Amino acid sequence: MHSSLRKIQTLALLKRNVVSSRRDRGGNLIQYMIHCKSRAKAKEQAKQASYNHKAPIENTAHESDQLSHFHPDGLDGEIKKNGQPFTYPKSK
Repeated sequence: MHSSLRKIQTLALLKRNVVSSRRDRGGNLIQYMIHCKSRAKAKEQAKQASYNHKAPIENTAHESDQLSHFHPDGLDGEIKKNGQPFTYPKSK
């Protein structure tokens, strides 16, 4: 019961956010970003997607055209494999 409720909550969160995806030259799907309206919301959603609701891992933008983001935490304390990054807008 608990896992099905969590899946429903996760799907509701994904529907509220704009999700972007692209394909590489081979047609493979590139990992998509879930865009959040604020840093706090991105952190909370990444925490919810983390194993055992641990603190998410924050990355600053690597390139000038990228946004800073949070990654869900995996079992080993590293970035969760196949976990979606949660981005947030640049501060003004």
